[in-house]
Amino acid sequence: MIKICPYCGDYFSDKLLEMHMSVCTKRKEMEAGLFICDECGEQFTEKSALTAHKDIHQQKEPIK
Repeated sequence: MIKICPYCGDYFSDKLLEMHMSVCTKRKEMEAGLFICDECGEQFTEKSALTAHKDIHQQKEPIK
């Protein structure tokens, strides 16, 4: 079954639409000036802040 992406209007099969929508959603968020953490969903207005935040998820020991 063919479905339409609500973000861009392109046509996809069910499985491909789900994968595509994650790309379209991220594109819309970036256009809105938001950078969103893939791990926890926290939003940032600057890419550098998101990059610094992602380091928290990479650390094995909690920050004291």
